[in-house]
Amino acid sequence: MLKAAGREKEGWLNVKSIEMFPYADLRTIDSLWVKYSDGRFGFSVQNRIWP
Repeated sequence: MLKAAGREKEGWLNVKSIEMFPYADLRTIDSLWVKYSDGRFGFSVQNRIWP
């Protein structure tokens, strides 16, 4: 995520970088997270739990 946001040097995401995070990358990360956790983890899973 740091690389996609261009924040590798800083080592953390700030509010602006989160707001500007590429949507396609976020979807890819979420899809992989859900797939390899057997549906237990991921941004979309958290969104279903905490609407």
